[in-house]
This record gives sequence, structure tokens and C-alpha cells, in this order.
Amino acid sequence: MFQMTRTGLILIGFALLWGAGNKVAIAQIIPEGAEVEQIATGFKFTEGPAVDAAGNLFFTDIPNGAINKLTSAGELSNFHTDIEARANGLFFDSQGRLVVCEGGKGRVTRIELDSSITVLVDEFNGKRFNSPNDLFITSDGSIYFTDPTWKSTKPQPLEGVYRIAPDGTVTLVVDDITERPNGIFMSQDGGTLYVANDGAHVVRAYSVEADGTVKDGRPFANMVGISDGMTMDVEGNLYVAGGTSNPAERGIWIFDSTGTKLGIIPTPEMPTNCTLSGHTLYITAGTSVYSIRLNATGVDVNQTKVRKTTWGQIKAKYITK
Repeated sequence: MFQMTRTGLILIGFALLWGAGNKVAIAQIIPEGAEVEQIATGFKFTEGPAVDAAGNLFFTDIPNGAINKLTSAGELSNFHTDIEARANGLFFDSQGRLVVCEGGKGRVTRIELDSSITVLVDEFNGKRFNSPNDLFITSDGSIYFTDPTWKSTKPQPLEGVYRIAPDGTVTLVVDDITERPNGIFMSQDGGTLYVANDGAHVVRAYSVEADGTVKDGRPFANMVGISDGMTMDVEGNLYVAGGTSNPAERGIWIFDSTGTKLGIIPTPEMPTNCTLSGHTLYITAGTSVYSIRLNATGVDVNQTKVRKTTWGQIKAKYITK
């Protein structure tokens, strides 16, 4: 049975910061004496934090196939359960509908406002996806999602990143990650797509083209151990869940817009993902959900600029010879 709890983990001095310049930068992000608080616990493996327009937090408990809801008033409940789906990443679209990466069923779905389920995509080139993991939705409804595999066999030959265009067309946009593409986020100007390459312990960056495809994949930031879900603030700082079992390396890694590491927000359990809503950073980690109040402000993801895509552009680039 899950439960509400509140426990403060004081981040004393942020001893892991590098250099005086980073200390100044991090002081602008994290208030002095800030605490990480455990706001819910008793789950098996939490993931996929997403906040709706009313300020309610949704997150998944993958082994239980559950999507849970923690209201802005602190009330915790189950929102949806499908044990076979093993829901992972979540994201609200501009209409307030919850889009879900269903790793267990190898598909991306949408929970409509009337609670019905719409399957957005469940195959590519005639084969089901491996295990849709995390996603990002732009303001025009384009959905970018990662598709790693956590099993010895995989239906898709590549562990890639895909884009679902507003008209439903699906394209493989990233094919150069050889092992476990994981967390994903896009810059507010729509020009850069960030993907956690978990197998290589690095965050990669890609330039987004006018047709919604990406190019110029390059290392953006190096990590140690796991690189997982991510979010961004309005200053372009990237927050990435991950690290190792070493408490000095486990937490939310913060990088500035150039990929320079500013510091780590330590977490009691291994973090899997995070989202920044207003000034509150929500963190899923192990059996629990945590939060910390920041000076930084989260981006309005529904205002992320997009590059328009048409079937003609896709056809000319990928089909017409």
C-alpha cells in the first residue's frame, strides 16, 4: 500500500559542486538550505512524473502497471492500471490528455479526457516497438519517444528515437544510439533535442530540422553510471536523473546550456526521472517520489516551438529517390 510521508534530506553545502563559478550558478538555482522531501512512498519502481494544468502530479509504478495521481492538495490515488502495459514515461499534451509510453505492450497510447484509451502507435515497419520509455510532446502535437530494450530479444533491430507527426506519420529520427536511449527533452526554442544514452553514460544533443527530423548528433554532457529522465528550466539548464549507487554520484545532475556540470542534487534512492513544474522539482526514485523547491522555473513545455512537418517533406526526404 502506498502512503504519504514527509522527510527532509538537507543538502548541506552542495559539496559536489565544481569551481567557484559553478557555486555562483547553482546558488541561483537552489535556495540556501533547500531540502529534498519524500512526498509519497511504498511503491515498487516509480517513473514518469508529469504535472497537469491544475498542478496535480502523475507518475508510474512500472511493476504494478499503475499510473498514480498526487493532487495539489496532497491526496494520493490510483489513476489507471494495466499490469501488462507497464506504463513508463508520461506527458500531457496541450489539450490536457495524458500520453503514455507502454513498455510492456510496446506502444504509445493516450488517455482521453473521458478515460478511454487511444493507441497512437504500436508498430514500425510491421513490427512492434521494443519498449517505449520516455517522451516529449511539442506544441503542435509532435511526439518524440525513446525505444530501448531491457530484454535479450528485441522486435526492432535498433534502439532508436521516433517521432509521431501530428498526422500520425511515424519516422525513426535517431539511429546512432547503440544501447538504451532513455530520457528525452527538447529546448524551448525547438532547436535541440536531448537524449540520454544510458548505455554510454552520456547525454546526446541533436539539431532539429524544419521537417521535425534531427541531425548532427553529438555528446552534450558526460555522466557516471545511469543517465535517465530529464527536464529543463527557463535558463536552459538541463536536469538529468541518474548516477551510481555511490551517494556522492546519485541524484539529479544539473548541466548548463553548454553541457558544463553545475552540481548534483543528492537523492536517498536512485532517481529515474524528474520534472520541473513552476519552482518545484519532482523526482521519481526507487520506491518513492520526492520534491524540492528551487529558485529555477520550469519551462512551459506546451509552448515549445516546433518545426512544421508535411507528408510531402517526409516523402521527399525518405521515400522519393
